[in-house]
Amino acid sequence: MVNKPLISIIIPSYNHGHLIGRALKSILDQTYTNWEAIIVDNSSKDDTENIVLSFLDSRIKFHKINNKGVIASSRNLGIKKAIGEWIAFLDSDDWWKPEKLDTVLKSMSNDCDLIFHNLKIVKNKSFLFSKSIGSYDSSLTAFENLLFQGNLIPNSSVIVKKIILQEVNLISEDVSKISWEDYDCWLKISKISNNFSYIDKDLGFYWLGDNTSNPKRTLKNLESIYLEYFSPLRNPPPFWFSYSLGANLLKCGHYKDSFKILQKISLKNINFLNKLKYCVRFIQSLILRLKPNLQLARCANPTLGDFLVLDDFSNLF
Repeated sequence: MVNKPLISIIIPSYNHGHLIGRALKSILDQTYTNWEAIIVDNSSKDDTENIVLSFLDSRIKFHKINNKGVIASSRNLGIKKAIGEWIAFLDSDDWWKPEKLDTVLKSMSNDCDLIFHNLKIVKNKSFLFSKSIGSYDSSLTAFENLLFQGNLIPNSSVIVKKIILQEVNLISEDVSKISWEDYDCWLKISKISNNFSYIDKDLGFYWLGDNTSNPKRTLKNLESIYLEYFSPLRNPPPFWFSYSLGANLLKCGHYKDSFKILQKISLKNINFLNKLKYCVRFIQSLILRLKPNLQLARCANPTLGDFLVLDDFSNLF
């Protein structure tokens, strides 16, 4: 690979003035120094711009956008503004260890197109018992990893060739892909290149904060993923997909539908932890399907038809 290539770091932000300084400091602390940081701010109403401009470094560049709720628009603007051969993604609430860029570049082979690593999950500033996200099975192709294992590539860990992003027409700005546009991007890249590289080390931190999952949003995402990637295969979806569908139907109060999904899942070649998680959800659905008035974290006015096309999932029920 090219010696000491310029890394263009894309940071989308919206009202993260209280967090973005941590992300920028982690970039300035990098032992590898040939980088540019491109902040694309979605017309924040807080002090984000002042915070960014307080970092007096010519390598830090600030742009504004009105992305209309589509974060892919912000990332794509950053990619278009980038002059580096390599693109690194960093969310404004995440941050890196000082050796991140150096470690990635030293591990990168000449034929590598995308490289990623683990991120340590941090919630409420607590590192106690925190888990890591990121995984890769070297016995599978990149596409098989993503399809059968789910999205195990943390966005803030990725460094990818700019030319590869251009070949897949950058990140999709389709509103049906909001919140899974990164997964879609990795899938599209894996269709044209199997040159993915995984570093099994925690080289950064994923800020979970007080965020909680939105089961209704997750069900919308699963529908979109199913229609684009699983329906054409005409094979049963993998464990991660069916489990997530069943678990989130359960959270939204669709107990009978959840039970129908979960009872059909095969646990063959599933690790112990996932089997345990499955058993808990299955028992919940088994009990709750008989007690329709019992609620478990129901969504507001849940109606399956609001966010699922039943005909598209008919082979799962």
